[in-house]
Amino acid sequence: MFSFFKKKEEAVEALPIHVSDTDIVAVADGTMIPLEQVKDEVFAQKMMGDGVAFELKGDVIYAPCNGTLAAAFPTGHAFGFAMKDGVELLIHIGINTVNGNGDGFQVLAKQGQEVSAGTPLVKLDLKKLRANYDMTTMLIITAAGDKEICFIDYGDVTRGQKINK
Repeated sequence: MFSFFKKKEEAVEALPIHVSDTDIVAVADGTMIPLEQVKDEVFAQKMMGDGVAFELKGDVIYAPCNGTLAAAFPTGHAFGFAMKDGVELLIHIGINTVNGNGDGFQVLAKQGQEVSAGTPLVKLDLKKLRANYDMTTMLIITAAGDKEICFIDYGDVTRGQKINK
């Protein structure tokens, strides 16, 4: 039997983690790599700030911290966060994915909402997206204030795993 209705979107649950308001966690399952290895000069040269990147193994991107979702781009490719201690973070999903106008992104969170580390932000159609884009995902510290943020060693990480020291 054929169905003419759009497939029902699957619910994505928040990760069952509890972290402090200064912790930063992995936004997805994958391999955490240095920003310098990203194939985009803006990120590789840290023009937007320091941080890390992830080679994705999972199709959901989660909030990296407790705080406010200060910016949620309608295309679903980028999200900005204000942590309670004043640190500001940016997740940028893929390289040049803004050009797809949201195709392949199912946004799950709204700008202005309070989030906890592990809150689902966006579900990705990785097969579709990888056909057109490098899906390396960057986590950038856009404002650190007087905080020094250091990350754990690079390598495989699990969504929700604490990645700052």
